Amino acid sequence: MKDLGQANEALELQENLVQVSKNVYGKNHPKTLIEIEELASILESLGKESEALPLEQELVEVTEKDLGKDHPHTLRRIQNMAITLRNLGRVEKALELQQKTLSLSKEVMGELHPITLAMTQDLAETLRNLSKANEALALEEEVLEISKNFWGEEHRRTLSITVNLALTLKTLGRTSEAYKLEQDLLTTAKRVLGDEHPDTLSVAQNLAITLKFLGKADEALELQQHLIEVSKRVLGVEHPKTLNIMVESTLSMVDLVGRSSEALELQQKLLEVSRKIQGDDHPHTLHIIHILAQTLIELGKLEEALILEQEVLHISKRVMGEQHPTTLNAIHILGALLSELGRPSEALEMQQNLVNISKELVGEEHPETLSRIGKLAVTLKALGKVTDALRLEHNIIEVSKRVLGEKDPDTLDRIESYAVTLGMLGKVKEELKMEKDLLDISKSIFDEEDPCNLRRTMNLAVTLMTLGKANEAFQLEQGLLEKFKKVYGEEHTSTLIATQNVVTTLKKLGRLNEALELQQGLLEVSKKVLGEENPQTLIRTVDLIRTLHKMGKRSEASQLDKEFRAIAKNVPMEKRRKIPGAGAHTPSRLKAGQFFTKAMSRMFMKTTE
Repeated sequence: MKDLGQANEALELQENLVQVSKNVYGKNHPKTLIEIEELASILESLGKESEALPLEQELVEVTEKDLGKDHPHTLRRIQNMAITLRNLGRVEKALELQQKTLSLSKEVMGELHPITLAMTQDLAETLRNLSKANEALALEEEVLEISKNFWGEEHRRTLSITVNLALTLKTLGRTSEAYKLEQDLLTTAKRVLGDEHPDTLSVAQNLAITLKFLGKADEALELQQHLIEVSKRVLGVEHPKTLNIMVESTLSMVDLVGRSSEALELQQKLLEVSRKIQGDDHPHTLHIIHILAQTLIELGKLEEALILEQEVLHISKRVMGEQHPTTLNAIHILGALLSELGRPSEALEMQQNLVNISKELVGEEHPETLSRIGKLAVTLKALGKVTDALRLEHNIIEVSKRVLGEKDPDTLDRIESYAVTLGMLGKVKEELKMEKDLLDISKSIFDEEDPCNLRRTMNLAVTLMTLGKANEAFQLEQGLLEKFKKVYGEEHTSTLIATQNVVTTLKKLGRLNEALELQQGLLEVSKKVLGEENPQTLIRTVDLIRTLHKMGKRSEASQLDKEFRAIAKNVPMEKRRKIPGAGAHTPSRLKAGQFFTKAMSRMFMKTTE
């Protein structure tokens, strides 16, 4: 029942079975323990790991007492408890348990026993969660070789290990290698299991996600649409696996030019289905709400996204607990949204508490902790505490270089943010040097049209403008705007910011006719995408009025000013405060990392493992 999305019904039934078994056999009878084990499993599928953990701890104690510490049943139950701890974010404790259990399993059952190999796989996943992906990879490669020799290359265990190995390669940024591995894996799965076997569909879905990571969202979507039709036929329209593939397909749509609104509409429909089938509190429903919020952010609708993430936080706290990873993730996103919406004081306390919890749960040097400190620094800057922010950013860069590597994408994003902070403190020449060095490294790692390179080129142009080097800035910006349109689409918020920056440069160079043409198009798109009352739209309106005045087009400027005032008077005061100083000479920077780091995404978007 739990696999069909009926976990709540399964939970009620299983609780009754446990009670019956206790009454008939006794609370410590092996049959009762098996029923308790199944109850814990159902609780976990509902995201209630905090309720499952005490049951598993009790199971371990009873089994150790009755069968001994070295018995296979004891080892398996300790392993289950370790996985629950990991899912609760207590990864270091899980690692400690898994290492001890694996050592015992090798001693008692041997290195080639299926249970030992399964434990090695689980240990590798925990290492991956701790950003020790190289260690995880070494373990998985060892287990894969053993599995091939022992069971054969086409055994289902071997296929399962290969799935995890591909995921680790992606974590390490070796996406092309993962893609090749998953292509071969899909061919094997089709031959061994059949084209329409659920496991084959899962392998194909992982391949689609990899295609998306490689920037091939169109190919990913084509594959996913085929998988949706097969899954509907084989599993049913409302099966959780079918819904999951449909949700993932909307993420591919978001990556395609001009299809974010279409993706949003489909996500809203999928959310209604998930609420009906799985319930408002189910982890899959929360996942869809989060994805919907992410799309709203992509469309610049931050306040709507905030409402959804508040719902996720409320449900997650109630169902999963205050320190569950999903709860902490929701707090992280809410803090970033509040800061972005001009409510940094509200964000600050939330983020400070989150950083303290993160340090306690996963450690000071865990990537999630570093990401949360980074968002705290952004909020400090919004509050004018720029020196405090600089100190935090300097510290996390040093840790990030040591833990993740000097060329890790997250490390580079942190350097990018640090450079901007230097500029805020008036150290613009230091900022310029750092941004030039960063762009050189970025170009050596990523493709020319990778969003990182586009963003960093645009930000370097902004710094040059700050130093009064408008000609150099314009040389960088030439052709860049077309690349933004190609990669993001004409209506993406990043493209709008990039357009505004080019306008600023053109005006500085006295090329007002070119600036005016761009501004008029920009304002129309901004109204369409963000709405007439959005602060950014109003700022762009003011900026256009100024350009018209400079060009002596007073009649047009006056007419636009009347329209502006009619709209602005309906805007709440907290939004209106953002409109003065409407940025005619202040280019905007494109943000590194947006709201979702890779680590955060992994917590919500689980591939089949």
